[in-house]
Amino acid sequence: MEQANIRLNKPLLAITLGVWLYSIAALLLPESIAYSSVFQGVFIFLMVAHAVECIIYRRILKNPLEYLWVMVCGVVFIRAKQKYLFKKKKLA
Repeated sequence: MEQANIRLNKPLLAITLGVWLYSIAALLLPESIAYSSVFQGVFIFLMVAHAVECIIYRRILKNPLEYLWVMVCGVVFIRAKQKYLFKKKKLA
């Protein structure tokens, strides 16, 4: 499976997932989360930005799991996939 060879930047991935979790919590529990209106806006921005990334980079995304990775981590996954494809092309 090609997916196993793609290495993600772990600190960036952790930050991105933290922002996603806080944004989802702000959406579901607005009265118990500080700055919930800000993070509700961040949630909407992340959804739109990652959907646009899926459209822009659809030529390098091969299966639904890769689209899901783009929706979760966005450009972190795209850059790792491009780096993997470049190395694969260079070795071939």
